[in-house]
Amino acid sequence: MKRTAHEIARVAVCVALAVGLAGCQKGTLGDPDAGGAGQIMGVGARGASGIGAAGGASQGFGGAAGFDGGFGGTGQGLVDCPPPGPPVCGASCGNGRIDTCVATIAPQCFPLVLREECDGDDLGRASCAELGFPSGKLVCDKFCSAAAGKGCSECVPDAPAVVSCGAIPPLASPYLSSYAIAATDSEVGLAEVGYNDFSGATISFRRLTPNLDTASSTTVLDTLRPGPLAGAYLDGVALAPMPSGWMIASCVAGHLLLFTVDTAGVNSARPPLPVSDNGCAYSMLLAARPGGGALLVWTAGYGVSAALIAADGQSAGTPFDIVAPPTGNAGAYDAAWVGDAFNVAVAAFVPPDYNRALRVVRVDVNGTLTTRDRLMDEFEDMPRIARGAPDTRVTYVAQEEFGGTDVQWRRFGSAGEPLAAALLAEASSDSTYYAQSPAVAFGDDTLVLLAAVGQGSSVSITRVGPDGQILTRPYDISRAPNYRVYNHDMVRRGPDAIVSWLSYDGVAAQIGLARITP
Repeated sequence: MKRTAHEIARVAVCVALAVGLAGCQKGTLGDPDAGGAGQIMGVGARGASGIGAAGGASQGFGGAAGFDGGFGGTGQGLVDCPPPGPPVCGASCGNGRIDTCVATIAPQCFPLVLREECDGDDLGRASCAELGFPSGKLVCDKFCSAAAGKGCSECVPDAPAVVSCGAIPPLASPYLSSYAIAATDSEVGLAEVGYNDFSGATISFRRLTPNLDTASSTTVLDTLRPGPLAGAYLDGVALAPMPSGWMIASCVAGHLLLFTVDTAGVNSARPPLPVSDNGCAYSMLLAARPGGGALLVWTAGYGVSAALIAADGQSAGTPFDIVAPPTGNAGAYDAAWVGDAFNVAVAAFVPPDYNRALRVVRVDVNGTLTTRDRLMDEFEDMPRIARGAPDTRVTYVAQEEFGGTDVQWRRFGSAGEPLAAALLAEASSDSTYYAQSPAVAFGDDTLVLLAAVGQGSSVSITRVGPDGQILTRPYDISRAPNYRVYNHDMVRRGPDAIVSWLSYDGVAAQIGLARITP
């Protein structure tokens, strides 16, 4: 019962702190929303006779080692309290040297010995490598904290075939929500959805040169502006090139709308084209057709729907189901132009037992559908179709026999028959898992992007031959602490592959880009 009584006392103190910190010393609390909490060393407090053991130095919240080794307390009623947010040493932050200080959060709390992580140019032992980044120069932030890795980069120096790698500030400032990337042979398009303190939302678009410099940018939609879409909520974005420029899709207040931008990247000022009013969700994509229109695919309830879009982006066909109950439920999906038709790959759950199947649906330009289920015991989720291939090449996440996941590659013939297969990456432990693996074709070979999350986040590249032979073993092009890098993608621009990802530093997201010439 001692532990329970102590925990109740500690909760009571913390509640009192949340109501009013009248007993706190000035400059010791800091800003609780500013980031990391610095380095903390416990200060022992001698327990009263028969109650607490003698306190000693400890890591974590500090304090006496009484009460069965739990959070310490003494006969004087002192308890361990959470450490202050940075700057942990108050006004000492900014003097250019790392300081150690004693912080008394409240009279009821044990004092804490705290140490700044950094101060100005004094970084102590902190570095980008120490934080798990492969490159960059660490910059101490204004709160004397290094935890956010300011100045560090996910880009791996001297990665093979990588021509350039870096981050670009989002147009959708200050909060980037989602993005979509697409490319032609001559340039790259980037669409972004962002929020401004959650009071308004924007869709922005920019054109990038082959060197990934910004050629032009425009605001496609701003919900802070007066009009029928004022105050609307935006959910997701998709992008594809068309002969007269670019088309951008987004779920706006539950309606699937299509916007167009001309070849110079200028907003066409035409009203958005309604594609579906039957509801939409965050997940959507646009599959481009060379010299023609596109196929818009989106999540619709437990299924996946699609619609053919005209080459000028000004009209859309009647929506139709790719997967829908009762014939099956849908998981992740992808779509691309393959040969002479669109192919849609879906993780389908097929009744009556709802076993997982890789469902590949051929969609002709006249809207005719041909559906084939590829039931594979190892299939798990996340199918992706290789862009620019003359045949159907699919990567997907597979379930290992004894747990864990790996990434498989398969090539199919014109009748849907399997021609070749390859194991691209295998999870090294149960703590490592793989996400979707975008792919692009360079002739008979397939370049595949692999993203792993576990002890860290990494994005790597591998190359597969037509018969499933691994031509290039996977090598990292970006690497970061766990969950720092996410929402990765890859498109082909002429002779290059453009890899993109979102990087979150604990405050906001930015877009990372790498150009690869295989």
